[in-house]
Amino acid sequence: MKKSLILFMMLLGCVSCKMDTDDYRDLKDSDGIAGFSDYVMHHYVDWTVSAIDGSEVMDHFRSSHYEAAKSSEFGDIVQTSSSCDTTFDYWGIGRFERTADGWIVSKSGRHSEIIVKVSKSDDSTWVATALPNDDNHDFSLDMKVTAVSLPKSDIFSYRHAWVVDVSGIRYEGGGFLAKFSTTDMYFIWGSRYDLFSIRYGFEHNGSFDLSMLKNNEILGTCKALYRGEGSLVEYHTSEGDILQ
Repeated sequence: MKKSLILFMMLLGCVSCKMDTDDYRDLKDSDGIAGFSDYVMHHYVDWTVSAIDGSEVMDHFRSSHYEAAKSSEFGDIVQTSSSCDTTFDYWGIGRFERTADGWIVSKSGRHSEIIVKVSKSDDSTWVATALPNDDNHDFSLDMKVTAVSLPKSDIFSYRHAWVVDVSGIRYEGGGFLAKFSTTDMYFIWGSRYDLFSIRYGFEHNGSFDLSMLKNNEILGTCKALYRGEGSLVEYHTSEGDILQ
């Protein structure tokens, strides 16, 4: 299964901008549905929570004394991109542009697949919404991500934790669309060791649900259950279950 899922993800990297094939067979077996669920979770939800987390860091980075901010653990990965101190490049996430009520965040690179507006609604809650992207003509995305921060001792700490709710639809050509959502999923920033290095990232605990439709007919569904440490996942699809 893992080999076929990896192969599918490699293919998906080439065709992820379009799903409007009349065939659609690749996304109607269990590996394909699970692979597309994983793609949406990683490229949209996971990145958007990183953008929210980064927006919180940026607020504190800007409000801190310059020397204190630069000497913090984020000093080497946050770069000021303008003399007016309103645009920053955050290594691993993308570009942050300050607005009157928050941040516009886009992935690094000339052609960003997703752009979100991030704003703070109260002391612990941030909301991100997908913005129209003129560079992308293959699909459109409606998405809202609400993240409530859990208590932490130091804002310049990697141990950030969020309770996340997501609702989204990715509209394709040919009548295809993908609906996805979470309910009270936990995102916890941490580190884990592999053979040669330390890897940082969010671990997830909770359920991510995805349905794929064409002309309002359900083609397949996936409930991905994330189990925390190492982000172990169980994919329960309409075509069969996958344990990873």
